[in-house]
This record gives sequence, structure tokens and C-alpha cells, in this order.
Amino acid sequence: MQTGEVILFDEVENALDSETSLALNSLLSELKTHKLILMITHRSSYDNIADGVFKIDKATPS
Repeated sequence: MQTGEVILFDEVENALDSETSLALNSLLSELKTHKLILMITHRSSYDNIADGVFKIDKATPS
């Protein structure tokens, strides 16, 4: 079995405490070097590691 090249997260940090959220941020920073990561979130704390950010405001993508 081959490891996937795309990882999709949908509100993955919803119930995480701040320590675990920081650990996830660190892990994502490592993974993004060889994976495509799509993350759906309400938090902007992951923007700093993103190569691109799409924001939806009042159902209008920007």
C-alpha cells in the first residue's frame, strides 16, 4: 500500500488544547514539505505555515 500524497483536515483542531494545537502546527510544518495538505478551519493560527489561504466571508470566497 502506498502512502497518500493528499491529507484533508476538516476542523481537526476543534477540540484540541493549546499545547496539542502547537504540536499539530509543528507536525503540519514537517508534513507540508512532501504532502499536499488541505485544512478547513475557523482558526487563523495555521495561516503562518500555509502556502495559500482561501477565506470565505458571508459565503463569498476571497
